[in-house]
Amino acid sequence: MNTNTIDESVPPAAPKSLGSLAQSARGTQLKVARRILIVIGLLTAAVNGFALYNLPNEIRQGIQQLQIPPENVPEYEQIVRMAGYLIYGGAALLGVVYVVFGVIIEKFPVAITVTSLVLYILSTIGFAALSPSTLASGLIVKIVIIVALFRSIKAARAFEAERKKAVLLQGVEA
Repeated sequence: MNTNTIDESVPPAAPKSLGSLAQSARGTQLKVARRILIVIGLLTAAVNGFALYNLPNEIRQGIQQLQIPPENVPEYEQIVRMAGYLIYGGAALLGVVYVVFGVIIEKFPVAITVTSLVLYILSTIGFAALSPSTLASGLIVKIVIIVALFRSIKAARAFEAERKKAVLLQGVEA
């Protein structure tokens, strides 16, 4: 009698699925990234949306503080309004991008976490160039966000690799 035969009535063991403990931890890290992106996005959009709303008041205050001659007021208003729309509008749009990224992070985890980190660092540098005091303002929070996004990139890479591996294993079984 041959004891090396395979009993075909017993199904093969299922491959490790996305439910593994490590993959669960990676998913948790992506959820942290999701929350961070959504919160940053909502705050950024709200603050800069209010700044856009308040732009006419800022322009009037600037005219009074700088004592702009009446003949130069229209030109000053136009330049400051365009700069305000560019800065505040761009930042508000960036906030919306962060929210969208937070919502779809599990579909494209690596691309979104890397892009989010790059956008966050570039926007921080950009605002620091406009007003250096913004760099020191909330410095600890900025560092925490950057570290969390770095950690999320590592988790996203592993999450995506495990997900691809699971898909390949499912294809082999079919």
